[in-house]
Amino acid sequence: MLHRALQRKDLPEVERLMLSAEAAVLLNERNPAGCTPLMVMLSQNTCSDALIHLALERGAIQSISCTSRKKHTAADYATMNHKHELAERIKAIAEGNQDGRPRCDRCCAILKPKSRCAHLEDCVSRGEETNPLLLELFQVHADAAGVLGSGLYHQVNCMKHFRKEVCEAMVMMDRWRQRVEQQSDWLVVDLCSGKGVTGCILGLLFPEVRVACIDLLDVSYVADDAHHYHANVTYHQLDVLSDRFLDNLEKLVVDSGRPRVGLLGMHLCGGLSEQAIRAYHQIEQVEICVLCPCCLPNKSGEFACSSWYESKDQQVQYRMWVEHLQRKMMESGQHEHMVVVEDADEILPPSAPAKKLNHSHDRAARKNTVIVGQRIVDR
Repeated sequence: MLHRALQRKDLPEVERLMLSAEAAVLLNERNPAGCTPLMVMLSQNTCSDALIHLALERGAIQSISCTSRKKHTAADYATMNHKHELAERIKAIAEGNQDGRPRCDRCCAILKPKSRCAHLEDCVSRGEETNPLLLELFQVHADAAGVLGSGLYHQVNCMKHFRKEVCEAMVMMDRWRQRVEQQSDWLVVDLCSGKGVTGCILGLLFPEVRVACIDLLDVSYVADDAHHYHANVTYHQLDVLSDRFLDNLEKLVVDSGRPRVGLLGMHLCGGLSEQAIRAYHQIEQVEICVLCPCCLPNKSGEFACSSWYESKDQQVQYRMWVEHLQRKMMESGQHEHMVVVEDADEILPPSAPAKKLNHSHDRAARKNTVIVGQRIVDR
């Protein structure tokens, strides 16, 4: 089937077959010339690099060192078609694959036999998952979820609390999506993105959107620019609390060429939440800010208010912190704003690991209030 689709140059069908459950078998079948689908793709000019990488992720690595009847390897076909960078990468994978362990086709990192995403998908298929946004990801966007579970996204699939991270990413994505019509106009900035789960999901579900992930983590620990199926996600190592951050963010916005910007901030502690709201008000292109604040500022810090700490009840403290941020979000300046506050406890897991929670502070420790600000703009 896959060879016939390649012969017809039916790329949508090629992609569908490579995302199917039979992909590992189809990608290692030979045609009469002894060529695997990967060899055929590398000898054609119609297949994008992203499609070739998908073939490698979905099982073509198993026969990556095989030769055709003409004694050519996949790397040879890449070289003959002037795909020199791909040729070198395939050679590196073939050499690293000699120990029999699966590897990432982008960086040759050793992959786990089964990703966290695949385990979560199994829970969904067994009916053990009830979160509506997770069900949407794995049932409505099954193809994208399949790619998310591939070796290409190994940097996020190794996360211990993967389900929690995906839940949070889906909430951020959903609150932005509800307020957007023409998605191709948008740059979405994920502040304090961590390893980049939100960026990965946004990039897969909305190929026409540009996504910028911002964090202090070294690029070696995150899903960097080379580890995305669509070339629409970038990582920027920036300090959100830096005096130069707003200038750096504004330059990033201008360089993107996108006229409309959404800011996402999941569990931003203290001054990070304040900085997100400053960016929302000060950068003209920012129209939407989706913020889920976390811990209060340090009691002696510049953002703190002594009245927040008069009560020893963490839930009361958090509520006062949220109300303060809501007021800050509504500061109109020269624009009118619509601000929505919602309790997302039903769809978000606790912000702290379960073993750190106790019954008396359970709700306070969750810190799952979502504040959405939207600037009213006449267009």
